[in-house]
Parts: sequence; structure tokens; C-alpha cells
Amino acid sequence: MEVVGFHGTYYYKAEKIIREKHFTYTKRPDHWLGWGIYFYINDFSAADLWVKRSSKYRNAKTPKPKVGVLKNTIKVDEKNLLDLDSRDGLQILEDFIKEIESAKLKVVLSDESKNVNTCQIINLLDDDIHVVKRTFSENPRVKAKYARSINNCFDVVQTQQLCIRDMSIFNYETLSIC
Repeated sequence: MEVVGFHGTYYYKAEKIIREKHFTYTKRPDHWLGWGIYFYINDFSAADLWVKRSSKYRNAKTPKPKVGVLKNTIKVDEKNLLDLDSRDGLQILEDFIKEIESAKLKVVLSDESKNVNTCQIINLLDDDIHVVKRTFSENPRVKAKYARSINNCFDVVQTQQLCIRDMSIFNYETLSIC
């Protein structure tokens, strides 16, 4: 699979990533596709908006830090991709969860957060899964006068995300700031 991905961050961090050829991230327990570096597929605006919606950005003193959206072509072999938009990908994840259950591994699931549970399970996947892909829906809150009167065109935006778990597949030479 080959896609164009966009990663939102601050401009000064984007420059540092390009200069040092290295991403860093915090291993939060609620990363919805597990630990890794996240990219929006073919969606510059989603990456830009993600930064602007973040609490660090909203709470930053004026002037707000400049946003830097990184763009790159991401290539991954199909055998190293867990595509959670496909029935096959979901079946792989379901089979893996059954393996966890049958091995009686102790995984403590959260009653409050599905993201925490998903993150835990995806983080247990074999290292040969380099990238996890999933489409998420969001309500864009379109305010156009007639938006609610026409055939649900504005109700939901589908946003595809990649979580790169293994950065050895990443080509820093083609990385750029938009």
C-alpha cells in the first residue's frame, strides 16, 4: 500500500523532525490505534485541525505557535499492514483477541475507555505489523443554511488514519512541511 500521509504538529517541531530525521511521541494509554506516529491519509486539513483542537494549542499564550503539517508518501507491504477497515483486518484482530483470551493473558480492560482497551490490545500485536489503518467518523458541524435540508451530505466526515508502529519503514528523505 502506498498513500500520502499528513502529520500535524507545531512548525518548530516539524523542522526538528526533518533536521534530525526522527519522530518522538508520548506513549499515552489511550492512543486509539496503539503506540506510534499518526498520519491522516490524503487529508491535510485533518492534520492541521488536529493541532488546533489540541489543548496545548488552545491553552497556548498569544500569539499561538505556528502549525506545521508534515507530508510524506508512506509505503508498507500488505503483509505488514493491519487494515481495520477491511473484514480480513478485523478478523485478524478478532483472532488475536481470542488468542489472548485462550492463553489467559492478564489484560486489564477499562470500563471507561474503549481507546485504552484498543491501545492495549494493538500494542500486544506481533512486531511484523508495522502499520495499523482505520477510518473514523466525525461530525464536521457544518453551518451552511441548507446543510440539514439535503441528503445527509454534511452529516459525517470519514477520516482515515495510519499509526506507524515501526518507523524503519519511513522515508525521511521525502518528508516535507506543507
